[in-house]
Amino acid sequence: MLVRTVLICLVLASLSECMFRPQPRHYHNEECSCEEEEVPCEEEPTRPPTTTTAKPTTVPVTTPTTTRTTPTTATTTTTPTTTTTIPKTTTRRRCANIRAPVSPFLRKNGYWCSMIFTFGANSTMSYDYEDALTDCSINGLVVSSLETDEEKAAYIKHIQETVLYDLTAIWVGASVNKTDNIYYWDDKLAVGAVNPQPTIVDPNGHVAWFINLNSSVPGYGDYRVVAKSGNGNPKVNALLCGAPGLQF
Repeated sequence: MLVRTVLICLVLASLSECMFRPQPRHYHNEECSCEEEEVPCEEEPTRPPTTTTAKPTTVPVTTPTTTRTTPTTATTTTTPTTTTTIPKTTTRRRCANIRAPVSPFLRKNGYWCSMIFTFGANSTMSYDYEDALTDCSINGLVVSSLETDEEKAAYIKHIQETVLYDLTAIWVGASVNKTDNIYYWDDKLAVGAVNPQPTIVDPNGHVAWFINLNSSVPGYGDYRVVAKSGNGNPKVNALLCGAPGLQF
């Protein structure tokens, strides 16, 4: 009887243990699908989003370069209606003190530097003496004397080769001395009196050189005192300007 009672107790105890023992979990696969009990799957911890901070792009700032160009100013003195020219034998060394493009001619006491002012091609204009004074002055010159045969020959040759209109007479720098009524060169550097003396056409006028361009006629021309307007027959239509160069 006692043995039976013990066996019954053991059986009851065994049954009680089985009833209250927790059931094991069975996983079907790695995705955590449960077969028997619907137990929530354990989710993998969510990885926090990766925040990528873009480095600011550095854009080089180019400072504009400002270039300042100083314009070169050339000071040119021009006569609206005339062209200044000189014979081809120009030598600046003997006339280094003169800025104008002059030609040197040897005289008794040194060099005289001169240039001729003429009009353009086919001109029929006359040269007013007051305009002549201004044109010489703005170039740092005076109305020129014409003392040597070399000067006369050089300018006649130059006119024949380069002037493109009928040039008949040129204003020159000579004035009358009212004491003896003789005409003298205004520069008073070497030769005193004009030779030959000019023919008086207009006593209130000025001296012009009427050139001889005809090689079959001897001489370089003659001097005449004519109206300062330059109008006449023939007219004065050129100007000779000059200044002293290297002196001895």
